[in-house]
Amino acid sequence: MPLIAFPVCLALLFNPQVKAWPLLRAAIAVFALACFYIAGEEMSWGQWFFHWNTPEYWSEINRQDETNLHNTSYFLNQFPQTLLEISVVIGGLILPLSAAARRLVSAPIIEILTPSVAIVPVALMAVFFKAVHHLDKKGWLSGVLARPSEATETFLYMFILFYVILLRRRLAQSA
Repeated sequence: MPLIAFPVCLALLFNPQVKAWPLLRAAIAVFALACFYIAGEEMSWGQWFFHWNTPEYWSEINRQDETNLHNTSYFLNQFPQTLLEISVVIGGLILPLSAAARRLVSAPIIEILTPSVAIVPVALMAVFFKAVHHLDKKGWLSGVLARPSEATETFLYMFILFYVILLRRRLAQSA
């Protein structure tokens, strides 16, 4: 999903409205870089397609014997994921629901960047599976779901893809 979202972000960078607003252009550039990084990391930068062996020096620091960064340290794994999870809660639940309920959004840049309520269910599923994962780690739901963390990632990545597609549509309609 992030691999599909990446070219959507790149295309958005050439949109006249995006070019006219430096803040919007910067936000979309960050989205593009995040999508590229996530896609590369999830595919171990091609290892799963080209079936190369992990170099010995890298195997010593990568806990899953893959050619990616997120399995080398807590900071490279948990920090970006936590940042994404917080972004999905704020951008996928709080902002769209408060904007729909109270019409709080008035600045054009915020209005364009605020996700549609249409992707609230995806954000809710990400939060739900994160809660299941947390409860599973505490032993309260042992074995109910196999690897709920993978379901969490799936919904986080689905949120990203849907968000950039909806952003693209919103920009096309406002042109």
